[in-house]
Amino acid sequence: MFLVAAKLSQMNLIALITSRNTKGYDIVVLDPLTNRGKGIQVKCTDRKEFPVMQSFLKDYEQEIQKKIMSDFVLVDISKPDKPRFFIVPLEEMKIVVKKNIEQWMYNSPHRKSIVEMKKNEEKKQQWVLDLDDIEKYENNWKSLIDSI
Repeated sequence: MFLVAAKLSQMNLIALITSRNTKGYDIVVLDPLTNRGKGIQVKCTDRKEFPVMQSFLKDYEQEIQKKIMSDFVLVDISKPDKPRFFIVPLEEMKIVVKKNIEQWMYNSPHRKSIVEMKKNEEKKQQWVLDLDDIEKYENNWKSLIDSI
């Protein structure tokens, strides 16, 4: 979060890190020229995949709508001296996550059918995005700035 806040500050924006129990976003970004702002969600990893949300398979679409509430900044710190930033706008993030889940459901081998898996779920699935899923959003700061 601090890396993202520092980057936003370098762009002459005000970046306020929220308390850890703020639902839906980690940083509030304000443009001092327009007095407008927005919240962003930050996810950081050193493993080339970003945990985005958890849900039961049977209601992943509703959970996407409920849990993905703001733009995302995903930070790859696998090379600590050269962090990489991926800025994914809200609506695009919903599409990317949904596409990723559906690819997993229909293209991955499973022991049970999808219908059977949905019926007998005991715990939530952890949904992650790989760097390949978000590569085109690298350094997409303009989309964030333009939406403030």
